Order: sequence, then structure tokens, then C-alpha cells
Amino acid sequence: MIKSTFRIIAIVIAFVLSFVLVVALHNANPYLLLGAAGATAFAAYKWLCTGSGVPRRVAGVLSGLLTLSALIIFFAGSNLKKERREAAAVNEQSKLALKGSNLPPAAEPKAVTSPQASNNDKRDTKKPDPPAKSPADDYMERLQEAHKIARALKYAPSELTDATPESIIILVAVFDGWAQLYERGGPYGLSPQQEAERQAFKKTLSAKQLEAFPLLRDAYGPAMRRKLWIADGKAKTFGAALKTIEFVSGSFAANRNIQAFHDKAVSVLARLRFARVQYKWVDADVEYTYYEVSAPKDSDVVTWSGSTFKVQ
Repeated sequence: MIKSTFRIIAIVIAFVLSFVLVVALHNANPYLLLGAAGATAFAAYKWLCTGSGVPRRVAGVLSGLLTLSALIIFFAGSNLKKERREAAAVNEQSKLALKGSNLPPAAEPKAVTSPQASNNDKRDTKKPDPPAKSPADDYMERLQEAHKIARALKYAPSELTDATPESIIILVAVFDGWAQLYERGGPYGLSPQQEAERQAFKKTLSAKQLEAFPLLRDAYGPAMRRKLWIADGKAKTFGAALKTIEFVSGSFAANRNIQAFHDKAVSVLARLRFARVQYKWVDADVEYTYYEVSAPKDSDVVTWSGSTFKVQ
């Protein structure tokens, strides 16, 4: 038993060494390696089957593994030899090409030009830098783009039917942003033509505001009514140009609640150009509290700082 085990271990070691053989003898002829490995496999088979007690099936498997390793060595050596022949042929062709051109390896042919011709080429190929925009030119580009959008702006009542208070304030903020854009053009020292375009932009804003703000106020009342419904509140807009808004809530029976609500709402109401706000504790013809709202006219182009505004 010990003898058989020793022989099997010896064959396994030979199997491992056969793989080392392909590395150590990679320059050898693959046919010689195939013959040597095949002979080793046959010798191992005979050695195992002669007085070792190893079954022939086990001996056959081990010998087969050695034969497989021989085939692997053969194909690896053949491929390696083929690759080396191809590499040698390419290398030889490169040497011949370089020898014929008298150029060093990896060098590119260079055209010889005079310094004057080189300078002329540089002048011809260099693209001039685009002129830098002045702050006034940059401002006018933004103003012209805003003016184009403002001229195309239209609000239809049907588009505001389901508007929320927040979405209406966003629409108002568009006009606030354009007013700031108009204001920033003052210090630039614009040319007469540029200043004329700036004033035309202001005139367009004024006309669009006259169209838009009554519609926005008309939509704001129902939007607030939908929002206050959950708290049993109501809201509506009425009067000339819809500049009066009325809020109704049972909480307005207390003056402190009216004051707290008004302090939060007045800035938004002023931006919508409401002139008056009324507070009732019940929806009936009863005594109510009202405030006059300090707000610009619909046509005024204004900039805001908190609740205060500056007419441009």
C-alpha cells in the first residue's frame, strides 16, 4: 500500500513538473516536448501497473492526465513559435523600411522651412480671439431676450382656473424679475440706441402688466377660497379692476387673529396690486375690518424690497 501511494505521489509530481516544462523550455521545439511528455506518460503507466498494486483504471487516469498536459504543451509551444515568427517578420520589414528612408526608429519626417515662412504660417493659422463683450453688450443681450419673451406673453382666464395661490405668486415674480433687469441697465452708460431699446422694454412691461394683473387678482380669490375651505374660510375679489379682496373666517372675530393674518398676507397682496383687503368673521352684511394696501398701479414697473417698492 505504501509503495502504491508513493508511486501515485511521484506521478502527480511529474504531472506538475510537466507544466513547469512549458515555461522552462518555452524555446524548445514543441514536437520534442510532445514526444518527451508522451514517453513520460507511457513510462508512468507501465511503472504503475508493474508490481505496484495500483489498479489499471487509476494508472490509466494518471497517464491520461500526463498525455493531456503534453497536448497543452504542444499547442502552447506551437502558438508561441508562430507568434515569434510573425514578430520577427514584422521586425525585419520595419528595419528594411527604416534602412531605405535613412530615418531613425519612431521618427517622423520633418519639413525644413525658413524662420520667415514659419512665422507666416503661424500668422495665417492662428485664429483671432473674439472681442470681449462689454458689460453693456452683455446686459443688452439679456434685455433683448427678455423683451422677446415679454412681447409673446399672454394670460388667458381659462389657464388660471385651477391655479394655486403659490403658482399665481410665481407668475407675479416674473414681472418683478423683469423690473430688476430694467433697473440694472441704468449705471451701464448705454448708447442712445441701447437706451431706446431699454425704454421700449419698460413700455412693453407696463402694457403686459395692465393685461395680466386684473386676471391674476381675479384668479387669486378663488385660489385662496379653495385653500381656506378646509379651515371653513372663504375669499373673494371684487370692485373696480378687482382690486379689493375679502377674507371670511370665524377666527376673525378676534382682532389679534386679523392682525396676524394681515401681517403675513400684506406683502403678497401688494405685489398683486390689491388696493384694499377686508376681514369678516361671518359671510353676511355685518361690521368688518379693512386695511388700505400700499401698492403700485398695475402699469407701474417697480422693484421690491420686502413690502416697500420703488417705481422705475
